[in-house]
Amino acid sequence: MAPKNTSSSGKDSSQQERQIFEIAIKNLLRSENPDFTALMAFIHARLYQFHLTGQHDSNEIFNIAYERGVKLTEKGVHIENPLGWLRRTIFNIVRELSRKDRKADSLDKEECLEPISQAALPFETLVQGEAVTSVHAALAQLSEVDRELLELRYLQGKSWLEVGQCVAIASKTKQTEATLRQRGHRALRRLRAIYRDLSDA
Repeated sequence: MAPKNTSSSGKDSSQQERQIFEIAIKNLLRSENPDFTALMAFIHARLYQFHLTGQHDSNEIFNIAYERGVKLTEKGVHIENPLGWLRRTIFNIVRELSRKDRKADSLDKEECLEPISQAALPFETLVQGEAVTSVHAALAQLSEVDRELLELRYLQGKSWLEVGQCVAIASKTKQTEATLRQRGHRALRRLRAIYRDLSDA
């Protein structure tokens, strides 16, 4: 009795499962199929629920779910109820994207607000040839807003656009680049004046 070719049978099984899944998707995508309309409405509702409407669209989420289904069936996994599986998978995808976006926002905020080590500050870009200790003393006398602008722009080397993004995250208010640039220049003049007063004292 000849041994079974398990490799061949496994490949045939995965191909069969994928074909079954593909047929189910094609039937779902028929224009007259109300299940597809309901599914797209479900995706839109989940995106709205997780505040992702502006970042992702329904077609993108559907395609991600479809690709996951293809990968599963290629492994020989049988998807008993493709429509039900799609709904569950879509919900999980949207939830995953929401978590990633929240994590990214958190990292952005931490990057914007992270305290700067005194030893690492390139003060020569802020006040040429002046002692680090004296500059820190002058910075301490500035308002919190002025100090934040100078640290973001001159010490972290961010563009005014990036400074605006950081300020918006921290204060929940949005300001134009021109406004931030003017405020930053005024803060720099105040810093220089305070430094000179400290040096003369």
